[in-house]
Amino acid sequence: MSRKLTDKPIAIATDHRGVALKARLAEWLAANGYGVTDCGTDTAAERVDAMDYAVRLAEEIRAGRSDFAVGICGSGQMMAITANRFPFVRATLLHGVEEAGAPGSTATPTSWCWAPT
Repeated sequence: MSRKLTDKPIAIATDHRGVALKARLAEWLAANGYGVTDCGTDTAAERVDAMDYAVRLAEEIRAGRSDFAVGICGSGQMMAITANRFPFVRATLLHGVEEAGAPGSTATPTSWCWAPT
């Protein structure tokens, strides 16, 4: 495994459309030595607003509990737009892991936002 991005837990959250992807991501992070802070949601049965979960991710970063976060929503756009309203967050929309960049580079955002495929 390459150098770890952070020793703090990575905060993850999704709206109702990304519950399955969030579960797979949490498993992968744990298997690769990362702690995970799950900021919701846990059910696809009830529609929820992605913006509420982006705010939860930003709060984890603001409070210093996480250095990085991953938001998942139907398009990824709403998580990224909402997260970027906070001055201490740099969120970017990704379409695949290869777009995430090198850990520790100057281009590394604090938050990655994905759409489930």
